[in-house]
Amino acid sequence: MRFINFATKTGQYKQSATSAITYSTAVTQGATSMLMKALEEAGQGKWFEVVERESLPSLLNERKIIRQTRMQYMSKEELEKIPALPAMLYAPVIFDGGVVAYESNLLTGGLGAKYLGIGGDTQFQRDNVTVALRAIAVNDGRILKSVQTSKTIFSVKLDSSLYRFVGWQNLLELEAGLSSNEPPQMAVLEAIQQAVYSMIMEGAIKGIWQFQDPVLGQQLIKKYQDALQVKAVPIYNGYGELEGFEKESTKQTDARAKATEH
Repeated sequence: MRFINFATKTGQYKQSATSAITYSTAVTQGATSMLMKALEEAGQGKWFEVVERESLPSLLNERKIIRQTRMQYMSKEELEKIPALPAMLYAPVIFDGGVVAYESNLLTGGLGAKYLGIGGDTQFQRDNVTVALRAIAVNDGRILKSVQTSKTIFSVKLDSSLYRFVGWQNLLELEAGLSSNEPPQMAVLEAIQQAVYSMIMEGAIKGIWQFQDPVLGQQLIKKYQDALQVKAVPIYNGYGELEGFEKESTKQTDARAKATEH
């Protein structure tokens, strides 16, 4: 299979700490390399045979240089003994797509408190990156399958401060802070890997390709379909504080809704 340039299609630029727009893009421009790596690692390197198309002009020029060099510096007898360059591989399937969305500040908030000049606050922010991937049949141009995956990016900032009079007219002020930002490129990588996984499973469900072991394939497909029906349910303690999340399938949700109606 082959894929063309898996580019960033968000058109969004990165914002600085002062909320000013910079000329740096908000999402990495190396999504093509990430997709290539994910396809090469799928099925321990046995699922896809990836061919180069992003640097096709350079590849063709190098092959042309090889032929011209042979013709110019080798005799006719030497050329007959050297095998010709092998034919380039063609691809029956094209993988296309890209990073289609990057939403910032989907969820923001914070909490802070001060007492007698001593206090601190915390702020958090949630962003989201979306990747789309589709498989195209080369012989007739049909879209075999299209998938879309998303990954959440969390950022947390902690600040502490101290205001205290150390003299009649002397005020002591101390501030400290720490921020933790999840790398956006890691979120893009995970979204691409999830897109490749979803493409493999959706293609197997649709019959585009099949697993070598049918029994194991059905188990993997069932596991994939069950994961699609699971959602995170928040768990609160008796004081109304969030303790964590548990997994709940859509079947359990429907059953709980019916029980509530009765």
